[in-house]
Amino acid sequence: MHRMSFGLSERKLGTFEAYMTSCETMWGVIIFLKFGMLVGEGGVLLTLGILAFAAFVQVMNCLCVSAVATNGLHSGSYSLLVANLGPSWGATTGLLYYMGMTSLATVEICGAVEAFDLLMRQVLGESYLTGSQYTDTGILGSLGLVVLGWLRGVNSHTVHLIGMVVLVAFFLTVQFVTAGTLQSPSLETLLANLYPPDGWATLTGPTPSRMLTFIYPCFAGIFQGANKAAELRDPYESIPKAALGSVATTAAIFAGLFLAVGASEPLGAIEEDDLLLSAWPSNVLALLGTIIVGIGSCISCLDVAPTVLRDIAKDGSVPGLQAAGAHRLTGHHQEPQFATAITVALALPFAWFEGIEPIALAAAFCFLQMYLTMDVLCFLNATLRAPGWRPHWKLYSAVQALLAALLCAVTLLWLDAHLVPWLLLVSVLVALVITAHNGSDEMGMSDQGETIAGLQFSMALAALNSLNDDAMLHCSRAPRRSIFWRPQLLCYVRAGRHTRTARAGV
Repeated sequence: MHRMSFGLSERKLGTFEAYMTSCETMWGVIIFLKFGMLVGEGGVLLTLGILAFAAFVQVMNCLCVSAVATNGLHSGSYSLLVANLGPSWGATTGLLYYMGMTSLATVEICGAVEAFDLLMRQVLGESYLTGSQYTDTGILGSLGLVVLGWLRGVNSHTVHLIGMVVLVAFFLTVQFVTAGTLQSPSLETLLANLYPPDGWATLTGPTPSRMLTFIYPCFAGIFQGANKAAELRDPYESIPKAALGSVATTAAIFAGLFLAVGASEPLGAIEEDDLLLSAWPSNVLALLGTIIVGIGSCISCLDVAPTVLRDIAKDGSVPGLQAAGAHRLTGHHQEPQFATAITVALALPFAWFEGIEPIALAAAFCFLQMYLTMDVLCFLNATLRAPGWRPHWKLYSAVQALLAALLCAVTLLWLDAHLVPWLLLVSVLVALVITAHNGSDEMGMSDQGETIAGLQFSMALAALNSLNDDAMLHCSRAPRRSIFWRPQLLCYVRAGRHTRTARAGV
């Protein structure tokens, strides 16, 4: 009955579909537009080192994501966040995930515009369509967001068809740029390019931070498999394998590209656009492929973000979303069109940022804060042995969860230490607003996340047990005195929607 209640027998998707969904988010335009520049600025060793660090952070996060995603059956990312974090922090973390996907969509479409400008220069000899790169990115990026948002709002099934085209375009573009960089590879050149062009002593702090800003968001798709939870035949197996497999595959592809660039020519001769412009057999094909990848990745993000926003609005925990109609399904195909319109409106200002670097930084911050919150939860539940914490995924521990949280905090500080306090302040304020909006419902057992309720029970039980320890401590000085102490049983009795009582029995 439990299996049928979740419709597992009717689900069609397997591990491969969840894996490819994660990979689609990771394989975007940043790879082709910025990876050559990263090697040219930092050398092969530093670039590979930052790649290894970003991949290790995500592997640690994957273990916690796998634990959270397999702690009960859930219909999607927001469902499992609320079940494990409770309504306030679940909604706050869901909003962080939503904003991360929204900003990532803007990164992809603005990257596609940048590739379009390169194509214009190669084919027509024109610099920019509107006279400057900034206005090109702002106008064409905004137009692209509106058109792709409209397409997603009309029929989301189109997104899945576009996804297959994007995967083909990605692999072909990778082959083009790799073949171009390896036309005259040299081990001697690779060895000479191991270190920064001007030596380690001249390497300043902003350079590694900038490199991490572009590399980390390329691993941000580890949560995508959880969005397919309602369609997976075995989510307990598919979600962990998809997350870890996508990180491993992506890291291997990136490492190969970095080595290929490092073996191609001296660092001083590597330009930002060389990876695309030196592609074989034609840089035009590589630029067209990059444009397709950017458009496809953008619409993929626009497919996920409105769905998450609609789930949050439907839950009613965030004020104002239902008034804006974000919870409604409209149109011939019953799509979240209002949520999609809100997403496009929030994404448009990002298109007018100066380049894609600040947008990538915003996406990285949102995802890292989200993972940090989940890691802390895993640590608390594993340490306190919360009764509501029984994930099927066992390859995690309290120490690993704590390490994952520390790595996320270090990464945030590495990216921009000045923005970290503001991010934490905004997250706390959002959680407080949601709590105030929910009022007494926040304390209702019917609205509380299962794991949070169990965590509170564990804390109360630990407090009761500590009374026994205190009694033994105080009585140790008088061993002749009799100790009349019996363990207490704490239980919750549901007395109504807005009340919760706790009774202690002897």
